[in-house]
Amino acid sequence: LKEGKCLAFDETYKVLTNYQLLEEAEVMLPFAVKVYKDLKTKGIILPSIPLTEDSLRKALW
Repeated sequence: LKEGKCLAFDETYKVLTNYQLLEEAEVMLPFAVKVYKDLKTKGIILPSIPLTEDSLRKALW
């Protein structure tokens, strides 16, 4: 929600990994998504956007 309007209605994974949408809504990114975004800006691309710390750990190893 932003200013009382629904910005997205989709599967949980799709909403929580859409970091542009979350930033627009001023919602804090999940930790694993933030790490993914930070790595991507440094040129490190993971195979998919992790949602949990466990999936982040698996993607990094």
